[in-house]
Amino acid sequence: MRVPARRGVVKGRVGMGMSPADLAARYREHAADCVKIAPGCSDPANKLSLLEMARSWLRLADHAEKNGDAIALPDSPYET
Repeated sequence: MRVPARRGVVKGRVGMGMSPADLAARYREHAADCVKIAPGCSDPANKLSLLEMARSWLRLADHAEKNGDAIALPDSPYET
């Protein structure tokens, strides 16, 4: 499910009232966490997954900064 794009303060479960800049900063923190954890993974596939996840968080951060909105993410990978 995608929430319609809104500029300004992001409301609802996606941004919890955060500004797009604050939301982008939060996304970048998540990316940094993934990068920090990845070297500790002994399984190369898990390490790669974490680095790909970090890249996705950075893309979301760039989107929030560029467009002033957030992309709704499902709570579960099985949610449509």
